[in-house]
Amino acid sequence: MQNLTLTETGGKIHSYSSQYHHESRCSNLSLRDPSLVWFSSVREQLPQHVIFKLRNLTKLSRVGIYLHGENNQNPKHMQILISKDDKNYEKIVDTEVEHRAGDFLFDLEEEKVIQYVKYVITKNRGGSGIYVSKCYAFGEVLEETKEKEK
Repeated sequence: MQNLTLTETGGKIHSYSSQYHHESRCSNLSLRDPSLVWFSSVREQLPQHVIFKLRNLTKLSRVGIYLHGENNQNPKHMQILISKDDKNYEKIVDTEVEHRAGDFLFDLEEEKVIQYVKYVITKNRGGSGIYVSKCYAFGEVLEETKEKEK
């Protein structure tokens, strides 16, 4: 199963709250390289967020994030919300995040048909800004939207 937030799988950044500078821009989240990160602006208060638009309507089955290392900008608490239309969002994850590097993956109890995924960091480990390496969205692209692409 592919991560549908990546540029190569058709994912794109729809919007985001802030970014620190061009080397740690939010668009780094759309690239496969795990050493590139999104670091939010140190001048902006939490919560910070990023919204991905997936190429097609998708039956979403798993979401998550990847953290490259341990620092005080790592998320301490996060939420993940989903939407079919970018207007009505449903919260599917609301959790404390362990202070460690690695994947934090969440399986949905039942698949949801969506096109937008919003990742919200509400608390960090005490630093200024937040630091995230990757955002994940895994699922099955719906056949009827595949046909519209042709």
